[in-house]
Amino acid sequence: MRSLILRQLTRKFSDLSGPEPQQVNQLSFEALENLREAVLEFGRLENFRDWLARHG
Repeated sequence: MRSLILRQLTRKFSDLSGPEPQQVNQLSFEALENLREAVLEFGRLENFRDWLARHG
């Protein structure tokens, strides 16, 4: 599931060269399930970063 989420995020935002991939790899299974659905609502990379700050 982690690799699928990272592929979706990379496809959506192109540039995930910062700390975000490592942060996703450290998320719990429950947080990954929440992120899987939240990805659909992110309009900007900053939305994803905000989500990580709250859940990561």
